[in-house]
Amino acid sequence: MLTLARPGSEVVADQGVAIDVSAIDISQTLSKGGSYDLPTIGVRNPGDEPTSYRMSVTYFAAQEQRRPGDDWFRFEPAAFELVPGATQPVTVVLRIPANADAGDYQALIQASIVADTDGASVGGAAAARVSFSVKPSSLAEAWWRELRDWLGDHAAWVGSGGALALLAILAWMLRRNFRFRLERR
Repeated sequence: MLTLARPGSEVVADQGVAIDVSAIDISQTLSKGGSYDLPTIGVRNPGDEPTSYRMSVTYFAAQEQRRPGDDWFRFEPAAFELVPGATQPVTVVLRIPANADAGDYQALIQASIVADTDGASVGGAAAARVSFSVKPSSLAEAWWRELRDWLGDHAAWVGSGGALALLAILAWMLRRNFRFRLERR
């Protein structure tokens, strides 16, 4: 918990951050190009004033495992504000790129306090360790997984684009097999 005392005033406020998960250890070996839903993380405001938070990825200073890119993780929501005592569930999706190296990975999923001042400030953060292994696979298999996930994420656009493509093919086939002639009488 971080206690803030404003100079020249008797106001003391506590800002804090807590999360309900300490570690996420994935025992299944993950595939390149795969997309995985991690357990939902609850971020709580244990302080006594409304506080803004931001989700991010960070690492241990001297870790032996590989570091996944911060773009491998998607948080929903990625930023939010909580009143004292409130908890925000945050969903976390891990997407492993097709060109990822095989091996053991580790990172910290962090909820941090967003400073509300322009000057110097001290922020607090809480983090959960996430560790996983990526198995070797063929590049074709990894690209297929990425394409499948992309199609799933963009199903509405792909569906309407697919309908347009089907109409274009149908028109081409009709034109190729039938002749239409318009005449004035």
